[in-house]
Amino acid sequence: MRQELNRPERNAWEDDQLRMAVVELYRQKGQWAELQQWTTDWIARNPESTSYYSAYAHHLSALVFNDRIDAATTLADQWLMDGRVEGAMTPLQKLRFDAALNFANGQSPNLYFHRIDQRWFEKLAEAARFFVRHSHHFNIVSRCTSKHYFQQSDEADALRGEWLTMLRNESATLSATQLQSLISWTLHSRISLTEPLDDRKQLDATEVPNRVWEQIAATLKNRWLLTEDAHEKRSLSDAIVSIYSRRFSDSMLLPFLRERIAAAGPDDKPMYIESLYDNLLSATWSNEIELEAFALHHQLTTSTDPSERTANEVRELLRLVDAMIANRIAKEEEQVKDQGDLDKLSRRELAAKLAEIQTTVHQQLAARLAEMAERADDPVASWFRIEQVWLDVQLRQNLNEAEAACWQIMGNVPPKIIEDNELDGLYENPVVESATDIESRERQTLLEMYLKRRVFVTVVNLAVRSKAAPASVDRLLKYVDAGIARGDDSAVAWRQAKFRILVALDRPDDLDRELRQWIQTDVTTAPWRQMLARLLAERGKLD
Repeated sequence: MRQELNRPERNAWEDDQLRMAVVELYRQKGQWAELQQWTTDWIARNPESTSYYSAYAHHLSALVFNDRIDAATTLADQWLMDGRVEGAMTPLQKLRFDAALNFANGQSPNLYFHRIDQRWFEKLAEAARFFVRHSHHFNIVSRCTSKHYFQQSDEADALRGEWLTMLRNESATLSATQLQSLISWTLHSRISLTEPLDDRKQLDATEVPNRVWEQIAATLKNRWLLTEDAHEKRSLSDAIVSIYSRRFSDSMLLPFLRERIAAAGPDDKPMYIESLYDNLLSATWSNEIELEAFALHHQLTTSTDPSERTANEVRELLRLVDAMIANRIAKEEEQVKDQGDLDKLSRRELAAKLAEIQTTVHQQLAARLAEMAERADDPVASWFRIEQVWLDVQLRQNLNEAEAACWQIMGNVPPKIIEDNELDGLYENPVVESATDIESRERQTLLEMYLKRRVFVTVVNLAVRSKAAPASVDRLLKYVDAGIARGDDSAVAWRQAKFRILVALDRPDDLDRELRQWIQTDVTTAPWRQMLARLLAERGKLD
């Protein structure tokens, strides 16, 4: 191996790999003294390794394996100090610093402590204090402070206190990168201050008075309004949103998100609209917020492809309806609690009250969806209608209108059930000119298929109810029979649908007749033979 290493044509990467192979050999054999000597000679060459674990990391690990933990700690401490330079570190300084920092965080080659020794807390805090103002290596601050064990320490509390003071005094001059990180680090956990705040030096982040964050946010907003630099404007707005989201979500957040959209350029506006929309879905419900969310949901894509726009609107519509149901119920339940005397209600009375709230919410949202369906254009309007139908069916109201709406979407001719390989076949269609056209056609086909499947399930739900009109049942069975009569591959799926419908309708004679016919005509008879045997057994007619 030494002869191979001495060959002049070896490049730095090959030399690095060979030396690590030797390290692994010594480690496997447990030859710790030889390992330490090898890494000592290796780092004496001042290699600029490209591997995740450099020669310097292997040397610290070798010292630990030789029971020289104090020596490893002293060396790592020295390398941490050597990296604290005003300008950018040299490659050698950076390699040694990284090895030392990983070691302090409890991680070295074949050594995983899963915790940080308390002896390193103050050293890591000192490094964080130095690099928090560093123009070249600011990212090191996060590496020094991200471990859970350190974050729970007194040293971390003191750092958060210092950083909160920095934000209060220097928000007008700190870089956008510094601001975003410092805000993130000081909005949570314990804080220890050198100067008392409202006569307190020790407090939780949630106990910091709102006026402190209002002053910081006001300074940042002034910078945001004045700057012409697009990147800085974007970063400052994100910092402001972080503060408002955590401390002023009910008062300042949504107005600023709207203001940010109004001031945004074309590149940033779509993501800002999405941010506002997401926050509207999680905000305390109000009629104004719900209307704004419905107005925004079709603005969440900039695609010019109709099928892609429809797919996005449908996805967001489903999410929007779920969110508004949950938010309306939460608002109503909160109002009930505010009225008091809940403890005087029996469990049955409380359950009835909560059920009444859910019914009211579903009724109100169903009316809102009907209103939105009238305004929307097809094909999205159909999805608004089926969402309304879904709520009406749960409420057991307007069932005739719901059924009519479903049949309007389904049509009188059952569709062919699309298989995955048939979608792939669109790529072979010579009429299609581009992959984009193919993708659009596939997306449109899938959307139509999913909508009709959902409508079909709803019609079945209505038809198998005990109070369903005979005409509704007959219409559904004729529709399914038409699907079976197609005779193509989808006929199997239509037979399976009819089997389930007849079971739900409790029509054993009709099911017996259909199963016998399918056994005679279907290529795959095994499933129907099995189902017929079970049916006969249940009816006591098995020979």
